[in-house]
Amino acid sequence: MSAGLQRPGTLRIALLAFALSHALGLAAMAFLLRPGMDPLAFSAAERAGYVASHATAWWLGWLPWRLAALCNLWLGVEFLRWAKRAENAAAQRSALLALLWLVIAAVPEQWAEWQLVTTFIAGAKGDVTVWNRDWALYAGITGVWANLGYTVTTGYWMRSVVALRRRSVMAPWLERALLGAFVLSGVLTLGATLASVSPGLSGLEMPIAPASRTTGTIGISLRRRAGISRRSTEGTFAKGKDSPILSADMFGGDHAQVTPC
Repeated sequence: MSAGLQRPGTLRIALLAFALSHALGLAAMAFLLRPGMDPLAFSAAERAGYVASHATAWWLGWLPWRLAALCNLWLGVEFLRWAKRAENAAAQRSALLALLWLVIAAVPEQWAEWQLVTTFIAGAKGDVTVWNRDWALYAGITGVWANLGYTVTTGYWMRSVVALRRRSVMAPWLERALLGAFVLSGVLTLGATLASVSPGLSGLEMPIAPASRTTGTIGISLRRRAGISRRSTEGTFAKGKDSPILSADMFGGDHAQVTPC
């Protein structure tokens, strides 16, 4: 392994901090954040209720991800320093591009995470529909946009390592699997986010569809409609014991037949 990678306090320590912070973030997501962020397991009202009543747990759940963003930045700087010490132009270029994508991903992500632990908590006590739309925005930024940026960043870090060591850190298939896992995570997050704001999903009912059709439309052709007598149309909807109704064999001829009840 390169001397730069083995030097204490530099890239090796940054890699360890990167791994630990993300492990803490995943644990916090499973135990503290999931009831307030999983639209496939909880309805919008249930998630809003959890955030409103567990504000401290919700705030603590996002703290490891704030720390993970700092570790990402630290690791990106260390990759660049390592490449400069080695005076490797290809590695420096990859490290610079990784740092650029890291900033592109992290800036909007940190704004969204700040909103999630401030105004988002207060909004959970108000209109659930508005709160759920806000969640879709923040989840899209943190789970889709940031995930895309970090995936590209990781790819450039791998290229930087290859340029410095003349070989991959891990088997090529494992590198592809790692990047694929990042992409899949973003796709799943996008699907869950869309489900959280789509009518009929995540415990929501269709907001405008009636329980059953009540218009009485039965598809009579124009020709047959024209043949219905005035007495038929007037008597069909009359109330009373002797009111007529349309017979079951009304399509047997050119005209609708009326029979008394």
